[in-house]
Amino acid sequence: MTAARLWLPGLGDTGTDELAAARAVEAYDPDLVLGQQPDGQWAVFLRQGTKESGGQPFAVFGLGFQLPGYDEIQRKLYEHDVRRNGKELLDQLDRVYEREQAAVAAKTDEASMEVAEAISSNMHGNGVHPFPRVFVSDRRKKGRG
Repeated sequence: MTAARLWLPGLGDTGTDELAAARAVEAYDPDLVLGQQPDGQWAVFLRQGTKESGGQPFAVFGLGFQLPGYDEIQRKLYEHDVRRNGKELLDQLDRVYEREQAAVAAKTDEASMEVAEAISSNMHGNGVHPFPRVFVSDRRKKGRG
């Protein structure tokens, strides 16, 4: 059976099953919204988002590629207690993100230092250097030609 489609101002062409699912999410918590990931997977998003998402909605709970019905969505949300644990999960994700960013920055700094040392060693070995040393004789310093 094919779900009925409706055109709604601001939403465009929307299926009645999608509207029911969106209502199930919003009935559970008005701060959450139903959305679809770029890969086609349905998810529950936090409206306000996180630091990494720039305040854009952020997925906090996956529903799969097949959109469940109203009752199934309600059951899953209450079972996993997304309302109570959602903010905690986002804070945990923020901490993981910050740790990963710090690790990447440390590896990048270390790699940059290793490359700089290798370049310097190679240039010294070949008798060239990007900052050649110029020695001025004592006669030049005193203005003698």
